Amino acid sequence: MRYHALVLILVVILAPTILALAEDSGSDLAANSPQQEDTSGFVLINLTEDAGINPIAAGNQSSISRLIWGENLSANHVQLSPGMEIKMHYHEGIEEVILVVGGQGIINVTGMNYTIKAGDILYLPVNMPSAMYAVGDENLELVSIYAPPSNGTRTYV
Repeated sequence: MRYHALVLILVVILAPTILALAEDSGSDLAANSPQQEDTSGFVLINLTEDAGINPIAAGNQSSISRLIWGENLSANHVQLSPGMEIKMHYHEGIEEVILVVGGQGIINVTGMNYTIKAGDILYLPVNMPSAMYAVGDENLELVSIYAPPSNGTRTYV
């Protein structure tokens, strides 16, 4: 649970002017995320509740739900089943911070493999390709924070 609080702190630090646009974004994913918000733009999301609302569907190997779409950043909750791979890709013109909140995995960046686990935080500079693999017996659970906001477009390499 302390990692969930860390995610909220990171989001607040990285973008003090977050605007909650879940209903206005037109994204079914955003509308499905459990949110508490007020008129100031503050947003509070519980990742455990989001995982319950947006589970990995039968026959799928991953679930990605948009948590936040702000003026300066966006955040997604990513869940990968054991053995699942996200192929080598990058997000054009976007920096990415990844917080590992559950499970274990391997990330490949700059041609090197790194083991990742709950509690790790990763920074990917603009246009840095990466690939992700979930290992172990439980889902790999991540929060990816993008600046500027990402519409989810990936360039595969």
